[in-house]
Amino acid sequence: MNHFKKTLEKKEQEVERMIEKLEKRLQNAPGDALRVSKSHNIVQYYHKNIEKGDLQWKYLKKKDASLAEKIAQRDYDQKLMVILKRSLKKIRELKKCYNPETLLSVYDTLSDNRKKLVIPEIISDEEYALQWQQEEYEGKEIREGLYYTEKEEQVRSKSEMILADRFTRNGIPYHYEYPVYLHGYGTVYPDFKVLNKRTRREYYWEHLGMMDDEEYVAHAMQKIETYVGNGILPGKNLILTHETSQRPLNVKTVQKLIDAFLI
Repeated sequence: MNHFKKTLEKKEQEVERMIEKLEKRLQNAPGDALRVSKSHNIVQYYHKNIEKGDLQWKYLKKKDASLAEKIAQRDYDQKLMVILKRSLKKIRELKKCYNPETLLSVYDTLSDNRKKLVIPEIISDEEYALQWQQEEYEGKEIREGLYYTEKEEQVRSKSEMILADRFTRNGIPYHYEYPVYLHGYGTVYPDFKVLNKRTRREYYWEHLGMMDDEEYVAHAMQKIETYVGNGILPGKNLILTHETSQRPLNVKTVQKLIDAFLI
C-alpha cells in the first residue's frame, strides 16, 4: 500500500525537476513567433518579434536557422509546461486524499465474525507477506543433511543456509525450492523464491555454487537461457549469485542484492 504513495512522491519529484529545467530554459528563450511553410518541397521559416510589435513576417535565412530552432523549442517547452503543471497539481491532490490507513481500516474494523465472510480487496503489506509465506507447495525431496537455517529448515548447502538466514535477518519472505515450470525445459526448483513486501514483486534467486566445474557451468548456462526464454530475466525478476572453490559466496554482495531488489 505504501508503495503507491512512494510512487506518487517519486513522480511528484520527477515532474518538479522537469518544470524547474523548463523554467530555466524559458528564461533565455526568444520572444519571436515562428511560421513554418513549404514551397516547392522546400521548407521555409519566417519570424516576427511580438514583443517589439512586428506586424510582418520576416524570412529566416539558413545562417539564422538556429533562431527557428530556439523558437520551436520555446513553443514546445511552453506547451509541455502547461501539462506538467496541471499534472503536478493532480498528483498533489491525489497525495492529499490517498490514505492507505483509511483504506485498510475498512477491513480491519470489521468484527472477527464478519471478517470470515469477506475477501478483502486491500490488505496491509505485512498481511500480504504472511499469506504469501503460508502458501503450501511441494518441493524436492531432500536427504537428511548438515545444513539447517535459523528457521530450522533443511537446505542442501552452506551457501543456501547463509542466503536463507540473510533473508530472515532482513525480514524477506522466501520459499525454498519452489517448483516452476519452464517451457522447453520442464519443472525446475530455483533455490529461492523471494518477495519484496513493499512492492509485492516476486523474484527467483539462483545460487550457482560450482562455477569452476565445466559440466556444472554448462548445465547452469542452459538453465539460465531457458529462464530468459520464459520471461525470467537476470536483473529483472531473477537474481544470481555464484561461487567457486577458491572464491566462496560473498555475504556483502548478497546484502547489496537484497538492498537493491528486496528492501
